[in-house]
This record gives sequence, C-alpha cells and structure tokens, in this order.
Amino acid sequence: KDKVVGFLNNNGQESLGKKYKIYAMDLPYHGHTLWKEDRFNERVFLNLVDAIRKLENTEPITLLGYSFGCKVVQRIFLRQSKRTKQLILLAPDGFYNRFILEIAMIPKPLRYAARWLLNRPTWFVKILEFFYKLGFINRFIFQFTNKHLHNAERRARLFTYWISMDDFNISKIIFIKKVNSRDARIDFFVGTADDIVSVTQVHDLARQLHNTFVHELNTDHKIIGDTLNESLKKVFNI
Repeated sequence: KDKVVGFLNNNGQESLGKKYKIYAMDLPYHGHTLWKEDRFNERVFLNLVDAIRKLENTEPITLLGYSFGCKVVQRIFLRQSKRTKQLILLAPDGFYNRFILEIAMIPKPLRYAARWLLNRPTWFVKILEFFYKLGFINRFIFQFTNKHLHNAERRARLFTYWISMDDFNISKIIFIKKVNSRDARIDFFVGTADDIVSVTQVHDLARQLHNTFVHELNTDHKIIGDTLNESLKKVFNI
C-alpha cells in the first residue's frame, strides 16, 4: 500500500485505510497527545515524518491534514517537496482566514502577556460580550473566544497554538511556486457552510496551482464524518 501521513484523528481509516497504509498523528492537545511545553514548531512534525519514512523505507509519501493540520502538512511539503507526491487538505487552515492571519501577527511578547492576563478570563469575556452586543465584534470571534477561554484545557490549547503560529506561517507565493515546480497532486475538501475557511478563496488558490482539485461537501468546518468518507472513496476510487 501507498503511505499516508495524516495530522488529524483516525476517522480517515474507514475510507483511505482500504487503499493506503495510514499513520494518523494527533496534534498537541488533540486526541491522546500529551503536551507540557508552552509552544511547538515544525521540527517536531518533520522528525515524526522522517521516522515514518525510515520505518517504512519508502518515499514519496502522501501527506494529509485537517484544519490546522493542513498548515503542518504545507510546511512539511515546503521542506520536503521532492519526497512528497500528494497533499490531501481537509477544511484547510492556511491562507484563508483574515482574522486568524491578523492575530498571528501580534508580537509574541504581547501573546505571552495576554496568556498571563487571561488566566482568569471572566472580566475579558464580559467586555467582549459588551462589544459584541453593540455590533463591533462578529459572532464567530465572540463565540470562538468565549468557548476557549472558559475551559482551562481549551485555554491552554488556544495560547499554545497562538504562541506557536508564526512557526507555521506560509508564503502563498512560495507555496504556489513550489507546488507547480513539483507538480504534486493536491486535493482540497471544503465544507460549503464552513465559517472559518472560505470556499471562494480555496478555489482562487486552486486556480493558481497545477494538478489541483477542489471538492465541496455539504458540511461545516467539522468536515470529518460519513460525508467526507464517501467523497474520499469516490475521488480515490476506493
């Protein structure tokens, strides 16, 4: 079987597992991954992929990612494009959400300060709610922040990812150039009701890439499930 390294959870086994040998790796704070550090970087994932390549003694391989895992996959591809034959990107977090890109640019010392200040977040959530009711903050930002700040584990995950974000910034120009020079196949799977990833922006990016396909699903950002499995089976003739 061909080898697929995936940064998501194990739901893809039902469809892709019939054709590919899959290594599904949980990101920090996902699944059963234990994470005590306050940040992470691409080297963690490059080492994991290199270990799998060595174990299997095979390449090139296919890389699969879901949401933030797509950022990881794209970074690995930029480092190891000659050793990668295909990217499968599910609800791809990457170049597509202006809000996420803007908060990623906040200086890192301010991010550390925010983590300390929001260790007890009730006061901040009340201020956020006030501005939300006035219409200065949209529903996505308010609900996302409220959901992640009130729970200690979610709060730790939020700040760990926020502090680590700039290690996964991707130049759109460089990514396009690298993909087209290697002519690797890319398959985007996006939900038409996704409020994080813009389907239109994914199509705009795909038009600039060779050998690239966009598959729209009737779902939101939580794309993992039966609808995705059926689409994967159809696209990859499983």
